[in-house]
Amino acid sequence: DPALRRRIEDFARRDRAELADTIRSRHPDVIIVGGNGEEQWALSYPEIAAALRPYYKAKTVGDAEIWLPRNAPSPKS
Repeated sequence: DPALRRRIEDFARRDRAELADTIRSRHPDVIIVGGNGEEQWALSYPEIAAALRPYYKAKTVGDAEIWLPRNAPSPKS
């Protein structure tokens, strides 16, 4: 059903915009990115990729990635 698909795509678009806005406005001290392609998913959307630009992947623990602000000190291993 094309109408349902449009509604779902609209919800997904708003969800991505809200995530990007929350990262930009709240400046979290840490962002946890789940495994199984989540980083690739996040970076494939320009609004999320832009919001993550001030962060770097500091460490991977199991399947989770720990992202910290680029101006934060490097974590100890």
